[in-house]
Amino acid sequence: MTRSSRLAAIPLLLTVSNAIGASVQDSGGIDPGCGAPPMGSAGSPMPSLGAISDQNAEWDAESLLERLEISGREMRSLESDLTMIRFDSLLEESETRLGRVLLTHEGDATRIAVVFDEFIDGSGHGEMRLQHWVYADGWLDELDHHQKRYVRRQLVMPGESVDPLRLGEGPIPLPIAQRKEDVLARFEVLEPPPPSPPLLDRLEDFVGIRLVPRPGTDLASETAYIELFYQRESLAPLGMRVLDRNGDRDTILLRRPQVNVPLGEDRQGLLLLTPPDPAEWAWDVRPLKRDPTATSDSAATSDASVEP
Repeated sequence: MTRSSRLAAIPLLLTVSNAIGASVQDSGGIDPGCGAPPMGSAGSPMPSLGAISDQNAEWDAESLLERLEISGREMRSLESDLTMIRFDSLLEESETRLGRVLLTHEGDATRIAVVFDEFIDGSGHGEMRLQHWVYADGWLDELDHHQKRYVRRQLVMPGESVDPLRLGEGPIPLPIAQRKEDVLARFEVLEPPPPSPPLLDRLEDFVGIRLVPRPGTDLASETAYIELFYQRESLAPLGMRVLDRNGDRDTILLRRPQVNVPLGEDRQGLLLLTPPDPAEWAWDVRPLKRDPTATSDSAATSDASVEP
């Protein structure tokens, strides 16, 4: 998984579990959300979907994967503010992004939006800058309002169907709301060490899972491991960390997400990206082109830009 594709993976990674709570937009600072109680602490009630009664139960990979599979099947919508810190090991610099993620899932139809509206560099300087991604109907659309650039990538061939949340079948091959057996086939599943700074060191009453790509799989060459953290009883998603083999890492903290709660009109609008005026924006449309020598299920995104 490249770092650019991981940006689209964020909402997918978060749909493996359920959560409730009021959505709050944090402001300023390199480590937003410090003033809010961590999920699972006093004043932050949790649902009981997929819950276990014994919070002191010994960590067990297969049991946790089974609970995540059940929890994922019950998910119909997700909305959450989030904070992401990206660290570049070569430059030894970090960047913080603040935004939100939204997802709806009904039958075979899944629609996902990721919006970042604030960027903070390593020195703490903040800038309001809007970037908007939407996945729907086999296409991933991106609006970069700062550069006035619109990119539309086709991820599924016409007439074909792909579950974007299924391991090995969707555009982002990660364990999202799927069978335990699929995860075990692609990853070695381990108990992670206690989460460390930034962001994740504030987690309380959590359970975690570390996924190490198995040799020969599509993630093995670039990704060292993926860590996911959940509230212990409810399996509410709390955060994640992805470490690349070159030392780059992405760390994400969810800020009081809501699951299976009706989305307001303003939030629903974020799931419906409107293409901008091509006279004012640069367009880059990348349809899939099937290789005539490849198998029927093989296709690649064209590098050529197509003007509207």
